[in-house]
Amino acid sequence: MRYPITTGSQAVNAAGPVAGTFDASQLTGDFTIDLNITQLAAGKTMRVAVEDSATGDFTDALTLAVWSFAGPVLPAATITHSWRRYELSSARVGAANNKLRVNVTSCAATPAAALDAEIDC
Repeated sequence: MRYPITTGSQAVNAAGPVAGTFDASQLTGDFTIDLNITQLAAGKTMRVAVEDSATGDFTDALTLAVWSFAGPVLPAATITHSWRRYELSSARVGAANNKLRVNVTSCAATPAAALDAEIDC
């Protein structure tokens, strides 16, 4: 089944956490995280991280994966980057309060970029 990590498609034009989290406390076994970039202007760049938290409030956030990319990205040509469970071996999942989120760590995107993330488990 596929579940959202972000709260739908999000417009992003600055660094910081993207709206939405995924409760990873019930995750067991294999999973795939898909990061979808649906819009980014030509010549603009972004760096996006997938992070986890053992406490659920991300004061203890750890980076699981990072992806850097440059525009142009158009809605008709979405870019997707995927990570499987074996690539994220340090992911804190399967225990109370475990959560996942997407965090934009660098963004030079004006007008806004658009992205979303999902987990398939």
